[in-house]
Amino acid sequence: MKQKFILDPVTLTFKPHKPTFKQRLKSVGRYLTISFAIAALFFVVSILSGFSLTGKFFEKQNQTLIKELMALEKKFDKHSQDLAEIEEKDDILYRNFVGLNPLPPTIRQAGFGGTDRYHKFNILSNGRLLAKVFQKADLLENQIHIQQKSFDDIQSLGEEKVRYIAFVPSICPMRKSNYFRISDYFGTRFHPVFGEYKEHTGIDYAALPGTPVYASGGGVVAATGWDNGYGLRVLINHGYGYTTIYAHLQRIVVHVGDSIKRGKLLGFVGNTGVSTGPHLHYEVRLNNKPVNPIRYYIDDIPDDEYNQIAHK
Repeated sequence: MKQKFILDPVTLTFKPHKPTFKQRLKSVGRYLTISFAIAALFFVVSILSGFSLTGKFFEKQNQTLIKELMALEKKFDKHSQDLAEIEEKDDILYRNFVGLNPLPPTIRQAGFGGTDRYHKFNILSNGRLLAKVFQKADLLENQIHIQQKSFDDIQSLGEEKVRYIAFVPSICPMRKSNYFRISDYFGTRFHPVFGEYKEHTGIDYAALPGTPVYASGGGVVAATGWDNGYGLRVLINHGYGYTTIYAHLQRIVVHVGDSIKRGKLLGFVGNTGVSTGPHLHYEVRLNNKPVNPIRYYIDDIPDDEYNQIAHK
């Protein structure tokens, strides 16, 4: 059988495809259904045949049926153990990763209420064994259904988390090799133009005019153009309460309403607005409140990796 490969959306590399727990779970479910159907059919055929054959042959068939049912019961027990391991990983790893609480045992151990569901087997000589196998099959089927529902919830929240990661600011807006230094950090500083201490709501990167500036996360361009002290600036709405500002630009290459991805070229470093030299002023805001941008990116991404993200 040929090896299947899938594209990893994070690393942009092809990796060998391995069945997920959910896919394996569905395979177990199909196996249980087929196995149980075969056993039930064999049981019915054996009974019907027994009425027309000798008692000795019927007894032999009955013993064969008992062995088959006991073997099937062992398989159900083995699948229950496998499912218990999946449930443990689901509660500890997968549900925790997307922020979900573990499922309580009262939900995991799905049972049946009301009257005896298997009393119809009481008239049979091996009715107790058959009822026991049916009960384990029903219980396992319910537990598989609950686990599948858990995987569906995780997948839904996981997809939302992937979207969140793609949109939230998380890279430096410039290649590390393209700026000289960080000339001003976030926080209180002595303003070089106004000559007094003021809050600096972003980070300033000293760079040559015309140096490319890139979006630090996906989103929608909310504003472009001149904005007083910012000079030419771009404002991006990333959703989830996040916005970013790229100011003092020389030229802007995006337009209001553009949907962009992380690494999209926004414009070029300039010296517009209230500025003492060419640089990029970069802000991150959460719920319209400035936060320290240094917390929202890794500053040591090599240029070759940055180039895989940056695009026009």
